[in-house]
Amino acid sequence: MTKSGLGLLLAGLMLASGVADARPKKKKAKTPQAGDVAPAFQLRALDRAMIRLSDLAYEGRERSYAPKRPVLLDFFRTDCEPCLAAMPELVKVHDKYKDRGLYVLLVALVEEGDENATKLQRYLDEKKLPFTVVVDRADYVSQKYLGKVVALPATFLIDREGKVVKSKHDAKGSLVEYFSAEVEATLAEHEKAKPKK
Repeated sequence: MTKSGLGLLLAGLMLASGVADARPKKKKAKTPQAGDVAPAFQLRALDRAMIRLSDLAYEGRERSYAPKRPVLLDFFRTDCEPCLAAMPELVKVHDKYKDRGLYVLLVALVEEGDENATKLQRYLDEKKLPFTVVVDRADYVSQKYLGKVVALPATFLIDREGKVVKSKHDAKGSLVEYFSAEVEATLAEHEKAKPKK
């Protein structure tokens, strides 16, 4: 009997006898779900300022130098047509909720190379987006949120305590409609929890 035939025979006997397969299982990269703590990160904005999620949404007492706020985190690339199509909706969400404390943060995925960075800069110069844009050059942050195979568009609502409230991983429907109820509820909690002046 050949080695492969013997292997198949042993595997069949193990299954028939109820012995589990001893081969190591491949772990699927876990992406954050509702209720999970959002993965921490720090990325540079285009003006070179360092933006840390832990200065925006975090557990524990509020720090005087870093007021807590809910965050709508959107992952984006200039060659992603659905991302480009959703941008006016993201601006609409920002405009509607910014005065109530929602912080919209756009994570631009830019591979190393001047051409990609130039394309992003051209797009941003043309669109004049009203919210903060940070750059993830090595897909390090995007992989924490989306796994090894980064599929866009993807958006996460994170509450002021740093927990994921809801996420969207496709281009179907409207961002405003999809997140509206959860944004309203998250902002209501945020307003109740804000320190009184």
